[in-house]
Amino acid sequence: MAIQLAPVGLTPGGLLPYHSAGVDAGRGALAPPEAEGYFLLESLLDAFRSNPEIIETKKALRQGVVRQLLSGIGASQKTTIMASLWDGNEGSRPWLLVTHNAYQAVRIYEDLVTLLGPQDIELFPAMDTLPHEETSELENQGARARVLARLVMGEQLIVITHFSALSRKTMPPELLRKDTLRLCSGQEIAPAELVNHAVNLGYERVDRVEGPGQFARRGGIFDIWPPTTGEPYRVEFFGDEVESIRTFEPIGQRSTSQDTKLLIWPTRDSAGDVDGYAIGELVREKAAAQAIALRGAGMAEAGDRLEQTMNEMSERLEQLGHFPGRDQFMPFFYDKAGAGMTTLLDYMQEALVFLDEPVRIQEYGQAAEREIAETIMANIERGFTLRDELDIFAGYDEIMNVIEYHDTIAMAMLPTQTRGQRPERTVTFPIRTARSFQGKSDRLKEELQRWQQDRVAVLLLVHDSEQAHHLSNMLREEGINAVHDPECRTPLEGGITVVSFGKLESGFECTQPRLVVLTVHEIFGRQEKKKRARFANEGIKISTYTDLRAGDYVVHANHGIGQYLGMKTLLVAGVHRDYMHVQYAGGDALYVPVEQVNLLQKFVGSGDDVPKLHKLGGTDWQKTKTRVKESVKEMADGLLKLYAVRETMPGFAFAPD
Repeated sequence: MAIQLAPVGLTPGGLLPYHSAGVDAGRGALAPPEAEGYFLLESLLDAFRSNPEIIETKKALRQGVVRQLLSGIGASQKTTIMASLWDGNEGSRPWLLVTHNAYQAVRIYEDLVTLLGPQDIELFPAMDTLPHEETSELENQGARARVLARLVMGEQLIVITHFSALSRKTMPPELLRKDTLRLCSGQEIAPAELVNHAVNLGYERVDRVEGPGQFARRGGIFDIWPPTTGEPYRVEFFGDEVESIRTFEPIGQRSTSQDTKLLIWPTRDSAGDVDGYAIGELVREKAAAQAIALRGAGMAEAGDRLEQTMNEMSERLEQLGHFPGRDQFMPFFYDKAGAGMTTLLDYMQEALVFLDEPVRIQEYGQAAEREIAETIMANIERGFTLRDELDIFAGYDEIMNVIEYHDTIAMAMLPTQTRGQRPERTVTFPIRTARSFQGKSDRLKEELQRWQQDRVAVLLLVHDSEQAHHLSNMLREEGINAVHDPECRTPLEGGITVVSFGKLESGFECTQPRLVVLTVHEIFGRQEKKKRARFANEGIKISTYTDLRAGDYVVHANHGIGQYLGMKTLLVAGVHRDYMHVQYAGGDALYVPVEQVNLLQKFVGSGDDVPKLHKLGGTDWQKTKTRVKESVKEMADGLLKLYAVRETMPGFAFAPD
């Protein structure tokens, strides 16, 4: 039975008023936004590349300066400087940016996607649960596996991550290469063997492939969606020979393009095919020794619980490929305990490392290290896990010792230093945060006129082309030399005001080049819009847990239909907290904090039929949401066509009375 605690407090998605594309607000799962709607800010980067500090920083990199510190910069100033240094990465090495927490990582990621486009930018997320917890995190596991696979393939990426994501170890690169299955047209491989490979690599078998990490087989047709590809693949067999490989559209299932080869990567960043029997026996031995120690310390109940739990886990290791909670045994998947596990840094040994506010990384890193160790030790003393789970996490000092072997660029508002980060070159950029106009058009007009007279170029960034067009027209009527340029290619020079659209965290003012960038936050003020609860029409809105009675069926925004069993007080990390207990298929339990009652709604069905419970961590609920979205889209398209026809049809003039 799986038990899951829903995340407490605000997730990164809950804090983002505008940049919500890459965040699942319910689970904090980080995933890349769609490429559509993101435009390169070419003229901004062209202007910045003339900055003397940018030129000197590039020169220092070519000359082999190992430690640089760029100070006096914050927010989107940092990302604009990074993007200006990128130059398509002609140096043929990846970049890694490390920041202090997930929220900041998302902000930096979305800025860079706006500035450079999504093709070379990846976000490496943390896992929301500990390895021994029996929950499924398909999105985060798939995202981590995708980044590692692209790096192993030799792609030169900019990878954004934070300490907690970096500290959790992964399988070594050589094992990832070994686990990867290569298919090509004309290859001999039995379809049944391909199914076994897919299961060992962590793919979920389904009737119809609708999302990454799934596969399906129907006779001589094998469908699979690797986490590294934007579309699923269909492999057609003639006997045991691969006859064709095509991509297809997941909704309509129509083929979209022909291919000759396919790489099937693991769906997670832990080992795929392992010797379950040997590892299961080792787990029993470790559990027996640890249980003796617990009983000797007067914790007999914990010792008994540990042996019982690990015996059950050993049976799963022997009988199943992947299952929730399997990652706690990662130290046993390799030649000797802990020796084979690596971090993201082992996949990026030649990378240029950017450190975003090193002092904050140190503070957050050391605090996270202590918290993880204390939480795992508490679970060890209660008989929930083996001591070896501690080996899955790298500490702050361990990570920084590896980073010291990389070329690094630290970026900070103040020129402070941390251990091992004494810069050989320090530069302060002549940039400051842009002033805010809070939607006051008169003040904005006055400043734009002044900047125009002083021949300062201005870039105004709003959220869509229609808004940009309207704003540029309004400014021209006020005598401002405003140009509406959706593609942002107009040179930023000579007192021009360019109105375009894109999403940056904040604006700034720069003296070289003479340039001001204003985003919607500075133009209109930071408007924290209240988000409506997702899928609000799936049931009756609940304002407080007292609206529910034990036995009610509920719909969770991220997990689907479950049954509410009542309130429960749990001790989590030394704190007593009230949770709403929701049961799912197979007896799986989800504990939702009372402050997140907005994620639940009462189920409304037809008649007295008892609804089918979804499986916690399964894909049925995601499939349901996908089908509903497509149905709504089809209905909207139909209505638009109907109204368009009505507009073109001649009317009927009735005779006068």
